[in-house]
Amino acid sequence: MNGGYIVIMEDLQRENRELREEVNRLRKGLEEKESKNKDLQEEVNKQKEEINELKEANQKLRQTIFGLKTSKKRGPPFGHKGTSRKRPDRVDTTIVLELEFKECPYCGGVLKELEDVRVR
Repeated sequence: MNGGYIVIMEDLQRENRELREEVNRLRKGLEEKESKNKDLQEEVNKQKEEINELKEANQKLRQTIFGLKTSKKRGPPFGHKGTSRKRPDRVDTTIVLELEFKECPYCGGVLKELEDVRVR
């Protein structure tokens, strides 16, 4: 009967040794992975910094090329009643503009007779 206990004890010791070796291998693998993860995280942080620097440089170039952009809307606020100049009470000069040709000087299209005269 003692022989049976010795065999069991030797098997347990062998299994314990194998498990310790496996734990050491796993710890070593984990340390390698953590080291690689740390290196990759540092690389990601460097790339993020580079991206931010490039964004800032891009923004400066845009401002140089297109001028400073303001977020404020130009012109009167929405819903504001429009205003214009008052018409003068008297006119000092009247100028009649007439074309001497029957075609548009730009596109060559035929010009039609005016139906009404616009006064400014």
